[in-house]
Amino acid sequence: MSTQALSRDQMRGILAAYSCVFVMTVGLGLTLPLLPILMERMGASATLIGLNTAIGGLALFVTAPLVPWAMRAMGGRKFLNVCFVISALSLAAFPLIPDIAIWFVLRFVLNAGLQGLFVGSEIWINQLAPESHRGRIIGFYGAIATAGFAIGPLLLGLLGTEGPAPFMAAAALMIAGFIPVLAGRTLRAPESHDGTRGVWLALLAVPLLHLAGLIHAAAELGISSFLPLFAIDQGLSEERAIILLTAFGFGNVLLQIPIGWLADRMNRQLVLASACLIAAMCVAALPLAETFAAMLAIAVIAGGTIVGIYTLGLTMIGARFPGAAAASANAAFALAYAGGSILGPMGTGLAMDSFGNNGLPVVICSLTGAYGLVLLMTIRSARRA
Repeated sequence: MSTQALSRDQMRGILAAYSCVFVMTVGLGLTLPLLPILMERMGASATLIGLNTAIGGLALFVTAPLVPWAMRAMGGRKFLNVCFVISALSLAAFPLIPDIAIWFVLRFVLNAGLQGLFVGSEIWINQLAPESHRGRIIGFYGAIATAGFAIGPLLLGLLGTEGPAPFMAAAALMIAGFIPVLAGRTLRAPESHDGTRGVWLALLAVPLLHLAGLIHAAAELGISSFLPLFAIDQGLSEERAIILLTAFGFGNVLLQIPIGWLADRMNRQLVLASACLIAAMCVAALPLAETFAAMLAIAVIAGGTIVGIYTLGLTMIGARFPGAAAASANAAFALAYAGGSILGPMGTGLAMDSFGNNGLPVVICSLTGAYGLVLLMTIRSARRA
């Protein structure tokens, strides 16, 4: 990416957006594997664990349509700083109140704060990215986001799952996230929009495109929540299970910039369909892997292509809805993501309770594979027209 094409104000805004999504994904990356492990120790079933994870998606579903309005009412930087505080306090509260019922409430509040950072940073990145560099800028955004997801489990591996240390480390990172946002003085709140009506109109305008957000969230959160449990049931130790999840996150980081580069040079819908089908094949191969090294390689490719669905969807949303429409379109994409956040963990938890360990690949392969085939059929129909 040539920095000459971007003004100083654009660069500062983009860097602030990058910092928001990094901090937010570290928090999610740590809690997604940690809470299921702790809840299982407390006697929770896979279905109950999936419901708890889905609460995070419910928080996004409730808050996403309100983010553009809140950012305009409060000011962009103040809104993000409030989200940082909410997230930090929620993380600190988990080890202080070891009660599964209370954890449902804390999960909702935590994810409301984290998703405010998520949607706010998406809005800014799409407003600031020029079309000629959009794929690469958003690809780097996706790489930073997934680096956060990878660092979360890595922190968990270093700090362990006992005691308050992992929660407090994540809370400290949230507080550190203030610094680049305060430096981004030129960050602007979303331009005028039609409130929640504008969000639903944007969603209905191109439902197939917004579906990328749902598929990505369902697949990523399903894997992030249950891959450690899947790996342990496959005979791996808890330490190796966390390493496997870290490999999934490493693939997220490794492949986003190449995927963004392809998005700037090829038919973006074709690249999106390819990412979906590759992801489906990788997840299908996971239970067939005979060695830990093979499982790591599969996890890297699966992670990169699953997050590539998000990168490509967000890139196409930004191109389809420029200017004032960007805020509502990004909120609509987040709303679709919220639907996947609810359906993915719930569906995966139910499938694993019903069909055992194979429930994880069955759900993820069905979602990504079906979406990839629909995209290919749409491309073929468009060429015939």
